[in-house]
Amino acid sequence: MTSLGKRLRARRRFLLAFALLLAAVAVGSFLIGDSQSGVVQSQGDGAGGEAVRVQARTHADGRVEVGVQQRGDEGWGETLLPEHRFLPADAPFDHWLASSGVALADGGGTGSHLCMIDHGSDEDQFWLLLHRAAIGAAKNIGAHLEIHSGLGEGGMAAAIRQCTADGADAVAVTLADADAVAEAIAEANEAGVGVITFNSGSHLAEAVGSAIHVGPPDFAGGVQAGEEFNKRGVEGLIICLIHEGDNSGLHERCDGLAAGYTGGAVEPLVILADWPDGALEDVAAQLLARRYDAAQETPAAWLALNGEVVSTLTFINFFEDNTPFELYAGFGFTGSAIPDTIFGSSQFFLWDSPLEQGYQTVMAMQYILNLSPSFPNVTIGQIPRGIGTIFLDIPAIVFGQREALFLGQHLQIDGEFLPLELQRQLIIPPGN
Repeated sequence: MTSLGKRLRARRRFLLAFALLLAAVAVGSFLIGDSQSGVVQSQGDGAGGEAVRVQARTHADGRVEVGVQQRGDEGWGETLLPEHRFLPADAPFDHWLASSGVALADGGGTGSHLCMIDHGSDEDQFWLLLHRAAIGAAKNIGAHLEIHSGLGEGGMAAAIRQCTADGADAVAVTLADADAVAEAIAEANEAGVGVITFNSGSHLAEAVGSAIHVGPPDFAGGVQAGEEFNKRGVEGLIICLIHEGDNSGLHERCDGLAAGYTGGAVEPLVILADWPDGALEDVAAQLLARRYDAAQETPAAWLALNGEVVSTLTFINFFEDNTPFELYAGFGFTGSAIPDTIFGSSQFFLWDSPLEQGYQTVMAMQYILNLSPSFPNVTIGQIPRGIGTIFLDIPAIVFGQREALFLGQHLQIDGEFLPLELQRQLIIPPGN
């Protein structure tokens, strides 16, 4: 391994440890799978009480109604009726269907069984924060939450099918590769499981049958970044760095950058790397190769679409004498995003709201289970979805130097590394 590679890896370990301090998760049990099965986090025991039993009765029209009884100290209690509890008379043979959840006596909440399935990695600080917020939201409403993350090829579709078979009430799925999950989403919808999408792929949400999409509009985020470069007087070619080549949302961001930037052309560059292990040295080599390619136009600026690539740009500048990446910015949050921007290494970063995305995704799953509280006779498998997909947009927030310092103070981390003189110069809240 080269000296640069060793330094990059050392920095990455430091930043991950730093992020863990910011995003420590104290709720829930964690079941760590291998690289194929990814990570499953489970919040809540989902049981409650000493025992439960299922009741069912047939109606004259052929439908079967189901309910649940819970046994306490004084015997079996009243029958609890899920909102969606009718098995249609023409239900397909040998095919499991799911009712909505019920809150048991000691559950203190909805009792819903929710699944969050994403392409992220808990080695990425963005996803650490998003999962932390999701677990907190599930705790607040008394739901049982499973998080399936870091899945390999085909793993997300398999997780959707497993959650459907396990009787999940709702699933939330990212659409980084919509083609890989579209069929499994259709099967979940057919089985009566509530399906929403979040984070990447907002432009594909309606096509796959999502009831709600939660997250940043990718194209609009790119436009926003382009406008920020315009404000800073940038002129010339901007390289838009795509760290996941098959992630449609990242390509949308680059398209948005091209639409919003008026100072020149935009060139998308797909970075080939094995995220997260073994990636940083490869990324550095590819960035430097493009920077010094005499056969191509020299870039005026660079836009990274995740925090790890921003950190790599910063670190290369630190160790290279001639500062090859003079002007750059990025999406995403890492432990270095705040100091990088405060010290002027990065022009700005766009906070893509991981905490809001995680919390609102769980709340959106619960919301679609409660769309028609006045109509308890809705048939299982026909949960109302409204008209088309509801888009809950969470726009990115731009942080320049002053805003980054304000955020650093809010997180109480600035005193560890900011010179007193710089603190005195920049202690100004955003907008003042």
